[in-house]
Amino acid sequence: MNDHYSAISIFVLAFVVSAAAGIAALLRKSNEVKRISLITAGLNSGLLGLAISLLWYQKFQDNLYSLIGICVLSGLTGAAGLDFVLNMIQKGGFSIKLGDKENPFGKDQSEDKK
Repeated sequence: MNDHYSAISIFVLAFVVSAAAGIAALLRKSNEVKRISLITAGLNSGLLGLAISLLWYQKFQDNLYSLIGICVLSGLTGAAGLDFVLNMIQKGGFSIKLGDKENPFGKDQSEDKK
């Protein structure tokens, strides 16, 4: 399969499909989209897909369709990851609450008193 495509064309294709996936994820999520948002989502997702294709090209040389599929998924998740980081910065951080501080095991305290 690798006889038909050069390495450069695979890397360009990985960048383009990853960038398109990142832009599609942004358009699906946002109501109002600015031009700078489209550019940053495309560049972020495209560069992430390009980096993955550069790193895994030798491993997936026999199955380039899998490599491009992984790059598309990275483009989708790259946009979500960037969105998470930007929201975290805008809101001043994040916190994780896993349980009730007063009732850590989820038991009804009235049952323990009986």
